[in-house]
Amino acid sequence: MSKDAIVKIGSVASAGKVAVLGLEGIRSRLEDRWEGWSEKVHSYINALLEREMKPGDCFQKIDQLSYLILFRDLSVTDAQLKCVAIAEAASRRLFGEDIEAVSVRVVVAAIDNALLLQSLDPIAAVQATLHNIGTETVVRQKSGDASVDKMDSNQCLGRKVAHRRPLKISFSSDVEHIEMIALDKISFRYRPIWDSTRKVVLTYLCQPTVSPATNIKTKTAACGCWLATNSEEALVLDLYVVQEVVKRMESLRLEGFRIVAACPVHFATISHSGNWKEYRRVLDQAGRDRVRDIAFLIVGIEQGVPNVRLVQVIPKLSFYSKFVIAALDYNEAVVSRFERTGVHAVGMELPGVVASERQLLAAIDTLARESENAGLACCILGAKTKSTVVSAIASGVRYLEGQLIAPPVAEPRHAFVRDIADLYR
Repeated sequence: MSKDAIVKIGSVASAGKVAVLGLEGIRSRLEDRWEGWSEKVHSYINALLEREMKPGDCFQKIDQLSYLILFRDLSVTDAQLKCVAIAEAASRRLFGEDIEAVSVRVVVAAIDNALLLQSLDPIAAVQATLHNIGTETVVRQKSGDASVDKMDSNQCLGRKVAHRRPLKISFSSDVEHIEMIALDKISFRYRPIWDSTRKVVLTYLCQPTVSPATNIKTKTAACGCWLATNSEEALVLDLYVVQEVVKRMESLRLEGFRIVAACPVHFATISHSGNWKEYRRVLDQAGRDRVRDIAFLIVGIEQGVPNVRLVQVIPKLSFYSKFVIAALDYNEAVVSRFERTGVHAVGMELPGVVASERQLLAAIDTLARESENAGLACCILGAKTKSTVVSAIASGVRYLEGQLIAPPVAEPRHAFVRDIADLYR
């Protein structure tokens, strides 16, 4: 996604006020007739959206089957209900019956060139709006406001609006490269982390992935985890991932398997009080018994965060975890600031590092030495070559992760023994 797009919708995406209207159902229903009818369908959808827009509202066609919509001044529930009403009106107008030919999905985060979408349940949207209306009526009645009238259904659907031409969302020329990814379409794979001291793989790092067919080019940590551009996006991703890890670990526990799952979490999620409250709620609901075998990999730690701040933030996460690993950038691997923070290990992310192999091995050796001096274990993420693995072990690195060591799996099941000699077999 272009930087223009992020600036324009990123601030409201996490609030649920930006939605995507999908025409996949129309194309599916028209089948071979879609090519001949698509221009008329888009003409009608454009006219319908323009009629429903108030000054300041926005919509933009972003591909042949999708429209991005923002009702700027409506509440979240009213905006979502209005999108549902538009979708239903379009379906009835085009096919003359109540079918779900037009879908509504809420944008929950905008990350680089990707929109993360969550399907909107029409019934839930209506119930939420009715609940808000009822609450508002009670408040007005208690305050003595006699202006409470029955709601006009046309007003609810947004038909009593000024018919001005809406403000279109302005994207740069690369609008066609926007990727839309439904949250429920994101899959997970688990990358084995090798404990070279004990010669065993006991920990699996959870990595959210999307279809290889997409052209998504998001910022990633070495573990392949997306790095959000702000705290709201970080919270959306982290909540989704931790819920997956909790469910996975509970399933494994019931089957009698005992492993450790490493769950990536942004530093912005645990350092921002509001975000941490939401994240902690998920952990509290899961219960200590269900999270006792979960480790956390902190990603996106800003350069220069002082020790005093880390001491304030990280122990909150350590309380819920098996252990905590702090992932550092190659250019900012300062270990001393992580002393007395509750971190078990510090890690370096290798993919994307622009350096010669000699420089890389020297940096690994320095990190391992500083980690030992600070009383911390050392972890290398994304090791790709045998020389890197062997040199890292010789330097005292305890944890290593990478395709060469062990390939990722869809479902982690059990611990297994791994020896350095296995690299040459």
